[in-house]
Amino acid sequence: MTEKQDTRNSITEIYENFMSAFKSGDVETFTGLYTDDAQIFPPGNDLVSGKPAIRELAKAVKRMGIHEIEVKPERFEEYGTIAIVTGKNVMKGSDGSVLDTGKFVDVLKNEDGQWKLHKDIWNSNKPGE
Repeated sequence: MTEKQDTRNSITEIYENFMSAFKSGDVETFTGLYTDDAQIFPPGNDLVSGKPAIRELAKAVKRMGIHEIEVKPERFEEYGTIAIVTGKNVMKGSDGSVLDTGKFVDVLKNEDGQWKLHKDIWNSNKPGE
């Protein structure tokens, strides 16, 4: 297996853990997928910086009725200890209904041999959002 394939597999696993942890409500595992100084740029909201704020954002998103987030990475680019991933996402309610669809850009950082989410931005496909 090539180094690029190893990176892609590692990053794909992060997204699988992201989806699983969010769906199960495991906020600690979810937050652990991010670097200590990570930033999230949610649509229509202020910048979220650091793990404590990311933990609270995850709880708030759940309270909004989003039960599941499907993340579908489509393109991977690697630049040493930085990787950029773009793709699509689907947010679902507890009954499986689609609440929103969108796209994302993530910057991941390799810290001590482990890839983590470092910058996370997404937006909705809904007009005006």
